[in-house]
Amino acid sequence: MFDIFENPFALSIAAVAAFIILLMLRNLLTTKKYYLLLIIPILLAAAAFAFDYLVQTDPEKIRSLIKKTANALENEDINTLETLISQNYRDSYHKTKKTLMRHLKYRLSKPLFKKNIARIIEKQISPPNATVTFTIRALFDERSFVYQSYKQQIFAKLKATLQNHNDKWLINRFELLELDLQPVTWSNIAQESW
Repeated sequence: MFDIFENPFALSIAAVAAFIILLMLRNLLTTKKYYLLLIIPILLAAAAFAFDYLVQTDPEKIRSLIKKTANALENEDINTLETLISQNYRDSYHKTKKTLMRHLKYRLSKPLFKKNIARIIEKQISPPNATVTFTIRALFDERSFVYQSYKQQIFAKLKATLQNHNDKWLINRFELLELDLQPVTWSNIAQESW
């Protein structure tokens, strides 16, 4: 079943179908009625794109959350990151949101990322919770210790648990799954000096 709020294809197809039907009925209708009926496919097409633009579904909100998180890390924007993370955040290494934020402030106090490119692999949504597995290709800033001592980029695979709070999705848990296709956990990289 098509979700008219997630993509405009269902109503766009209906608009095209209505236009084709009107073309077939053109000879049966008077010229005045025919031109008035042409408004129907135009309204259907406009409604299709209006619904897609105005109504944001859960999958769209989740994609937006992951993109905002990657951009906030790239821009070293601690304040934005804090608004995207749930108050009851907890992962295998950071026991509270406060611990995570302290760790992020320390890591992002010096230039680290130049560009982050996130791509969602899998998402399972069962409101009020969702689980998203995604990859990030992180390009390090030339001034960063990682770039100068280790490598220019890294591929990370993460799993995020999200919670819906008052119609806003927030990150409840991040678990690191892989770095450059090698299995890893938060405690493995926490021991690194970078």
